[in-house]
Amino acid sequence: MDLAFAHLGADEQPEAMECYVRALAIFERVLGPRHVDTANTASDMAILFAHIHEYDNALDAFNYALAIYSHLGYFHEVQVTNGRNCTNVHFA
Repeated sequence: MDLAFAHLGADEQPEAMECYVRALAIFERVLGPRHVDTANTASDMAILFAHIHEYDNALDAFNYALAIYSHLGYFHEVQVTNGRNCTNVHFA
């Protein structure tokens, strides 16, 4: 994940997305599709998708993250933030 942030800092969105895709696949395989780190990675991917104007992909990733947070019972700031981000994409 730190590598993805480094690519973002260098304005290298395709490389950052590749890191997120790889990280998400690893987290899903190793930790499972209902783990908070899987949700956090999906949320980070959604933000990048929105930044590069891939709104359909952003919505899919935000909804995936929200489903995981809901399944885990995360009814707090993280879930509210993801819900707000998802809403913002709808109005972009």
